[in-house]
Amino acid sequence: MTKQRCLYLDDLRLPQYASSLKNCKFALAKTVSKAQQFFSENTYDLVSLDYDLGTPQTGYDFCLWLVQQPQAVDLKQIVLHTDNHYGRANMLSLLTWKLPSVPIVIEPYTIQIKKSDS
Repeated sequence: MTKQRCLYLDDLRLPQYASSLKNCKFALAKTVSKAQQFFSENTYDLVSLDYDLGTPQTGYDFCLWLVQQPQAVDLKQIVLHTDNHYGRANMLSLLTWKLPSVPIVIEPYTIQIKKSDS
């Protein structure tokens, strides 16, 4: 089985934290700028995002940038693994609005967001 290429943005946790990421080969980024660099230079199947990164920039800042990248529509999945309810809600709202074809999974709560065919 071929491993998916996954970009993981988090300043503290390691990827094993999220169950949706078991079949991934990871690129680990602790900052928004590093995640942007990785995403610009490589092709990923999945991105997994934290909101609070211990810096003024957040996972939402990465999402604002991500939705402007043409290759973002090719993602197979976006995982939001943040514990910050406010941040998760804002990232989810932006991503479902701007990237409606990309499935989104909420971790660690494993709530699957299903896309409508309309």
